[in-house]
Amino acid sequence: MQSKQLELFKYFTLAEERDDAHTSACAMLRDFMEQMDIDNIKLMLSEVETLGDIDPETYFQKLERAFQLLKISGNTVLESAEGRCNRCHPGVASFTFKGNNSPWHISFLFHVKDDKVVDIHECSSIWTMFPELDEGSKMYLDEPDFLLEDADGGLDDPPF
Repeated sequence: MQSKQLELFKYFTLAEERDDAHTSACAMLRDFMEQMDIDNIKLMLSEVETLGDIDPETYFQKLERAFQLLKISGNTVLESAEGRCNRCHPGVASFTFKGNNSPWHISFLFHVKDDKVVDIHECSSIWTMFPELDEGSKMYLDEPDFLLEDADGGLDDPPF
């Protein structure tokens, strides 16, 4: 593990050590996602070779863009709820993250091995604990710019 990662992890213990799920790597990543803390997400996953079947640099760019657009939409943090994968990855840690001031939401699967998150996949088929979520407000990493289109009436129409 790199020294920067050691600096980050020294304040946390393994879930088994404290019998507390909130100290696990999965819980840490969930917290970083809720805070839209791209720097610590990058640090935590710096040794991962691919994320969501693409190279980490591209994945982080897409995630950072999604966070920027969520912030532009007035969100200061993301609320999260555990979910359950309905299709491809049953049993994998699943979370939906919803803006605290807008209806936009996005879902992820965290693949954990030996108490380390080894991959993240975006998921469109998660059953969640947010029954009020509108399917039309679902975000996708490959299409985050639709938030701007909705906010200003469309990017193709000039404002004059």
